[in-house]
Parts: sequence; structure tokens; C-alpha cells
Amino acid sequence: MGGKAAILLVLGFSLIFMVAGHNFGNLSTRSVENLAKYYTETNAHNIAISAANMAASKIFFDKTWTTGYSNVPFSNGEMDVSIVNSGTQKTIIAIGRYQDQKDTVKVILDPSYFSKFGNFYTTMSALPATGDTYNGPFHTNGSMKTWGTPVFWGKVTSRYSLKMYGSPKDPKFYGGYESGVNIPLEFDTSGMRFNASTSGAVFKDTAGLGRKVDLKLKFKASGNVEYSSMINNDGVWSTPVDTPLVDLSSNGILFVEKGNIFVEGTLNGKATIVASKKGTSGCGNIFQTDDVRYADDPKANPSANDILGMVAEDNIRIQHNANTVGQDIVTQASMFAKNGNIGPDDALVHQGSLHSWRILGGLIAKTTRVTADYDSYGPTNGLKFVHDYDDRFMTMVPPSFPHTRYYEIVSWYE
Repeated sequence: MGGKAAILLVLGFSLIFMVAGHNFGNLSTRSVENLAKYYTETNAHNIAISAANMAASKIFFDKTWTTGYSNVPFSNGEMDVSIVNSGTQKTIIAIGRYQDQKDTVKVILDPSYFSKFGNFYTTMSALPATGDTYNGPFHTNGSMKTWGTPVFWGKVTSRYSLKMYGSPKDPKFYGGYESGVNIPLEFDTSGMRFNASTSGAVFKDTAGLGRKVDLKLKFKASGNVEYSSMINNDGVWSTPVDTPLVDLSSNGILFVEKGNIFVEGTLNGKATIVASKKGTSGCGNIFQTDDVRYADDPKANPSANDILGMVAEDNIRIQHNANTVGQDIVTQASMFAKNGNIGPDDALVHQGSLHSWRILGGLIAKTTRVTADYDSYGPTNGLKFVHDYDDRFMTMVPPSFPHTRYYEIVSWYE
């Protein structure tokens, strides 16, 4: 019995080792196969990523580039790239091939809209100073200059270095600071003019004499807008027309071809007002004549849909009048002054009392403008700058608002 048991034991172990050896062999074979497949898949994936990056670089330097790539040899494989245009958005479809493997990467790019900035200036002539508070992204294409202890809650970037003045020299950059960033301030008003002419509203001299046309706007919480116009600054305003904003401009663009805009009221809806100069001095300005605010306050309701863009080819001003002198001022909008600056009339800057200019939105301009008189302790007369960034502008854009020259990646799918 002992001999038979020993033989059976030997045969059993032999069978176990044979099965185990077979499995080990299969495992080794599969490991090699998996490694080879992983290697080819990884190479195909890396080629696709490289193709997407190469295409993105081409678009960053030339936004009209749509050539793509076809069967281009790369890293012992091949790449294909196609570009799909949808409005201002571009989609890169990059394919990498290596041996028998293929992988695809999709990248979506959009222009970076200026409305995402809380503050943006080509240069800074008036300095953020003690008592001033800024929210949202802040950028200047010159040196970042401060006086005393202004407060910045969003990230601050500049092309050149930080220069601090006053005493103490202690600006508060709670969102961080970075130099070496250059974003040219430029845009073409022809696109807004075209969009306004197709489904918006264009105000111009209908007699074809090329005269200046000023526009007066009063937004209403009902969703209406009251407007009237004046030709050649003759002092005679047309009879006001009260109409739903969407009836006047279905896409929300109100474009003055050669003249100025005077605006106030409570906006219910989406709008961008544009003042173009068409080469004429004294035109291309927007004047805020009283508070400009939203019917649905986004600070109380973050999902509010009311949104306003003010675009002036020259300056944006808070007008000195009976509604603004001696008063706190409210502006809820993203404001863009291409060739000028944004701020109160001189008479409001030097008025004999100090009040607040409460902004919810952004200021984008060629340069800064002083809002108050200062002594060594802070503002004494005029309007104290109190800025609150509208977080919706990170994703929401007023109709046809200007965008930067360059694209940015908004989605990357692998």
C-alpha cells in the first residue's frame, strides 16, 4: 500500500507541475504579447498627442490655419490632423498610427474673450491705490504699478515687472502675481457691425450724409428698452420709442456706426452696446448717465442670465449730471474701451465729497483713469473704486463681445 501511495503521489505532483508549467508558459507568452500591444498602443497615443500639440501651436500663431496633416511620418509611425470650424470655435481631430494600432485625440479651442478679465490695460497711467479693491483676473501689457496698499483678490499678470510706489509699498496680491505675460489689446469692430446688421440694430445717418448719430438708451426691468437719437449734436432728440429689447435686436447687439451712446437703467436680457467712431473725432464714446444694473442680480442669484457688454472705440465715462453728482454709482457690465480709458468725468473726480463707484463686471481699456483725488491716507474726493468681479464672465460672454487674437484650449479628450 505504501509503494502504490508513493507512486500515486509522484504522479500527482508530476501532473501538477506539468499543468503549472503549461500555465507559466502561457503567462509568459501573454505577458510578452501584452507588453508588445502596450508598446504599440502607447506609441500610437503619443503620436496622436504630438499631432494635437503641433496643430494647436499652428493655430496659436495663425488662427486661420486649417490645412491639417495627412499621412505625415512621425516617430516610426504616421499622423493625421483635421480641423473642424464651428463659429469661432475650432476642433482639432488628431490621429496617431503605429504598426497595427491607432489612437485619436480631440482638442476644442475657443478665442479667449476679454470679458473674462476683471481689469485689463495696455498701460497703467493711474495707479491702483490704497482704498481700491479689485476682483477677478487683472492684466496689464506694461509694468504693474501700485500706490500704497490696494487689494487684488484675483490673479494679477503683467508683461513687465512690478513697480510699487507710496508708503507703505505693500499691494495685496491674494490671488497671486505673475510677470512675463503678453496679451495684445486688439479687435475688429466689423464683426460686431455685421452681426448687428443681420439680426441686431444699427444706428446711423439714414439720409446717407455721413452725419454723427448719438443714441440714448434706457433699459427697463420689464425687458423693454427706451431709445431716442440725435443727429449731428443739434440738441434735438427724437421722440423716445419704448419697445422690447428682443424686438429691437434679436441678438442683443445695438451698434452706433458713428456717434456716442448715453445709457442707464435696469437690463432684463442680454445686450452689447457698441459706439464706433468711423474715423470721426468726438465719436466712439459711451456715457453712463445713471446707474446701470441687472434686473436679476447675479450676486443674489448666481444662475441669473442678464448680461451686458459696453464696447467703445474710444472712452467710457460716468457723466457728471444731477443723477450722478454726490451719489454712489452702480455699474453692472463688462466695459471695453479700445483706444481710451474708463472712469468718471473730471467734474465727478474733483467733486467736493467722496462716494463709491460699485462695479460688478470688468474694465478693459488701453489705459487706466483716475477716479478720485488722493492724499497720503487714500481717496478724499470723487469716486472710490469698489470692484466686484462677476464670476459668470468666466464662462458667459455678452453678445459678440471682443475676443483676443489667440485661441485657448477649453477641452482636451484622449
